[in-house]
Amino acid sequence: MSSIQLAYHNSFRSVWEYEEAFLKEKIDWKSVIGPYCPVCGESCGYRILTEYYRRVIELWPPREGMVPVARFQCRGRKIGRTFSMLPSQLMPYHLYTVETIVKALLLWREYSHDEEFSGTSYEVEQSLPGEGRVTSWLLQKWLAVIRHGFLNAQGELSQRFDFSLVPRDTDIAGHLDTVYGYLVSISRGPPVLMSAVMMALNIYCQIAERFLFGSPSQSRPGAR
Repeated sequence: MSSIQLAYHNSFRSVWEYEEAFLKEKIDWKSVIGPYCPVCGESCGYRILTEYYRRVIELWPPREGMVPVARFQCRGRKIGRTFSMLPSQLMPYHLYTVETIVKALLLWREYSHDEEFSGTSYEVEQSLPGEGRVTSWLLQKWLAVIRHGFLNAQGELSQRFDFSLVPRDTDIAGHLDTVYGYLVSISRGPPVLMSAVMMALNIYCQIAERFLFGSPSQSRPGAR
């Protein structure tokens, strides 16, 4: 039986600021989660478990570390089932921060509109920090995940943001323009503002009670 992953929407400026607050026990998890257990839906008195750590990578500025993730256990009718609170700066099953992924896609789009480059993901791969660990395959995976997330969330987010100018895409270059259109709309720009992107991400996590980007454990094939 898989653990449930939930989004912890927060106002920390970075995942590292979140890490510091976590380690200093400054996060009141009972207030964050509320009285009702997300697993059984009752006030079962879910208990805090020992946190687990996941590797996190950021490229601007380059930084890497192991970040704690809070874990809890249901004590009600689904006793034994666990859930975790993943900070919204991260995506389920992705090592790189949301900010890094978005900035990499923005760089890729910039290359695709620059006559000096052919616009391939390989060119972006060669220009990114991190000693070549970000591959063309990974960039294309990021593009698919971010685009899919925005398309799925458009209904909820369109109540707060105007997406009327987001172009319809037909190819990779179009996918990049679509993602850029969402980011600009959220930023009410250009330019794209990461603070606005994270604000929209947290808004979605709060109103939809699910991740804007990526699939948590309970949504993956074979999950029960």
